[in-house]
Formats: sequence, structure tokens, C-alpha cells
Amino acid sequence: MRFAPEVKGSRAQGGMMSEDAMSNSPAKSRPNSSPPRVVAVSGMIFSALYITNLVLVRLAMPADPKDPGIWLADPAYRNWVAQFCGHSLALSHARSGDVAVISGYLGKSDVFDEAVATFSVAYADQNEKDHAALQRAIRDGKVEAAVEEPK
Repeated sequence: MRFAPEVKGSRAQGGMMSEDAMSNSPAKSRPNSSPPRVVAVSGMIFSALYITNLVLVRLAMPADPKDPGIWLADPAYRNWVAQFCGHSLALSHARSGDVAVISGYLGKSDVFDEAVATFSVAYADQNEKDHAALQRAIRDGKVEAAVEEPK
């Protein structure tokens, strides 16, 4: 826990801060009208990485859907693009917030935990249904499946 610097004569009896000392503390005098500069800068960095990611994805997509393009055909390029996109995604998720604040917001009940568990089970069930539908479409000849052989 951080305290404001002690000012001479600012302590009351019992080690508590007086109202005068609290009113002059940095926490009270800081304006709350705008977010910290770090948030603005991280937002700009995130935007730049996101735009770069979109450009790379666009470059990776060839005009002809049957042509894999150099970004996807060459394993070195493919690995570099995957690492860059993964790093960009990790940075965006790293902005998720303070654990203590999130924990305080969620409280001590298990409502959120149960909601996440319910969502996870429903999501897994939907994935299984989607996969079964894809397998039926492949079996019925509606979708062509291509298997890439290892080199």
C-alpha cells in the first residue's frame, strides 16, 4: 500500500493522517479527466501492430485461391508470419488488466466461474457438431478435403 509522503505536522494522534494531509496528497489532487499517457501510447502501438497484421495477412492471401502464395508456400516465411501474428496477439491480450482489480470486480461468488464453464462446454459441443457436419459434407462430396503430406 502506498502512502503520501509525510509532511511535518500532518500526522494526527494514533498514526492516522489528518484531513489536511489527505487533501494535499497526490492521490486527491490528480485529475481524473483523461487516461494515463501509457494507455494512449499502448493503444497507438496496438493499432500499429494490428494494421501491420492486416497488411501481412492481405499479402499472404493470393489473388488466385488455388495459389498458396510465397508467404504460405515457403516454410520460413510461413513460420515468420505465424510468429509475428502470435506475438501481436499476445501483446493485445497482455493489455487485459490488473489481476487484483479483476478479482475484486468478480467478487467471491462462483457465478463467473460457472458461466465460463457453461460457455466452454457449449462451445465444445458446437465444435463437435461443426466437425461432424464438415465430415458429412466431405463424405457427400460437397466439400473437397486436401491433405498436405509432410515433406
